Amino acid sequence: APQPLSAVAHVSIASPTLVRIACFDPQLAPAVAAAIGSLEGLGLRPAVQGADVSVNVARPSKEQRAALAKAAAQAAEAARAKTRTHRKDAHDRLKKAAAGAPEDDVRSKKADIDKLVDDAAKTVSRLADEKKRAIESGD
Repeated sequence: APQPLSAVAHVSIASPTLVRIACFDPQLAPAVAAAIGSLEGLGLRPAVQGADVSVNVARPSKEQRAALAKAAAQAAEAARAKTRTHRKDAHDRLKKAAAGAPEDDVRSKKADIDKLVDDAAKTVSRLADEKKRAIESGD
């Protein structure tokens, strides 16, 4: 039965274009190499060296980097949407829990929630921008 790679080998990044896979059982190296070679659309050609499998990974083309940057932006937007959902949930919980509490206290807690969510959204945006620049520069 197929197993996750982490269950049969240790994966390390030797360089930006080289992945080394050290199989725990040397007899598994050919099967690991075959599985990696069969991944569609990646064009990987693994080489077996004893219990190790080396995989040269080509630098992504400009088009591939653009697609990666787009995927990163979509992931960042999904994270921002999740923070907005959490804000709404927190406001709803506060509303239920604050029955009979002074309105100033409720407003203050809502402001605290909004600040936390806004800070999280800014952090997501900053990290997404950094990742986009790194992807587009090829680093």
